[in-house]
Amino acid sequence: MIYGNEKEQNFIRSWLELEKRGALLLVGPEGVGKFSFIKEILKEKKNEWESIVFKSEKKIFSIDSARFIRKIALTKAKNKRIILIDEVHKFKEESQNTLLKTIEEPTSETLFIFVSHQKKKILPTIRSRSLEVKFSLVSQELTLKFLKEKNFSDSDIDFALSFFPYQPGKAYQLIKNKHKITFYKNFYFQTTSLEKIELLRNVFDYFDLEKNLDLNEKINKIYKEIIELLILKKRKEIIEKALSLREVKQNSLWEIKDLIDLYGEMDQDYNWFLQLTNIILSYG
Repeated sequence: MIYGNEKEQNFIRSWLELEKRGALLLVGPEGVGKFSFIKEILKEKKNEWESIVFKSEKKIFSIDSARFIRKIALTKAKNKRIILIDEVHKFKEESQNTLLKTIEEPTSETLFIFVSHQKKKILPTIRSRSLEVKFSLVSQELTLKFLKEKNFSDSDIDFALSFFPYQPGKAYQLIKNKHKITFYKNFYFQTTSLEKIELLRNVFDYFDLEKNLDLNEKINKIYKEIIELLILKKRKEIIEKALSLREVKQNSLWEIKDLIDLYGEMDQDYNWFLQLTNIILSYG
C-alpha cells in the first residue's frame, strides 16, 4: 500500500481504466510513491494489461531506448498497453523529441506514464501534451506507519526520519540498504572533518552499487550521495535551530545553496577523492 496522495491515486486509477492512449506525467518530490504506486497498479492488472517498465540507474537514457519505446508503442496491442518510464528527465532533448512524436502518433494504442522529480528538465512540448498529476510530501505520521510495517528497528527508523520525515520511499531505501545506512551513521556521527575524510578511503565498501555501472558512474553516484548527506545534515541543523528558536545564520543557508550547486556535476577530470575531501573540509 502506498500512503499519502489518496486523491491523486484515485484519479490515476480512474484515468487508466477509461483511457486507451495518451500520456500521464507524475511529478513531485522523490520518495513519495509516484513510481511505486503505478507499479502496484500494473501488478494488480498483470493478467489484463500489457505493461513495460523503463528504469535506469545510469545518468541518462540513450536515444536507442527512446527509439525502442517508439517501436513498441506503434505495434498493435492485444490488450491495454502501459509504458511506464521512471525519471523521464534522464532522456536528452533528442530522445525526448522522439518520445514526443510517439505520444502524438495517432495510430498509437499505448498509454504512457512518465515519472519525474525534475519537471523543468522535461521539454515543455511533452509537458503540454501530458496530463500532469502532482504528488506532495507525505505526512510524518504516515511515513512512520509505513516504516513500522516493514519491521525495521526503532533506531534505524528514527535515524532515517531525521533526514526524510516526509519521504517514505527515501527513508525506506536508506534503511533497506544496510551498507548505506551504516555509512550515513558513521559519517554523521564523526565529529571532525579528518575522521569523515578517513571514511572516504573505504567508501566503496559501504555502497552496494549496480554491476552494470562503469567506474565513473559509480564514483559519480557516491559523490552525489555524500553531497546529499551534507545537504541533509545542514538542513537538519537549521530546522533544529529554528525549532529551538536559536538564530539561524545566513551563512548556513548559503552553504546549502553551494552544496546544491556542487551536486549538479562533479569534475570528471579532477580526482574524486580530492574533490570530496575539499568539500568536507569546507562544509562537513
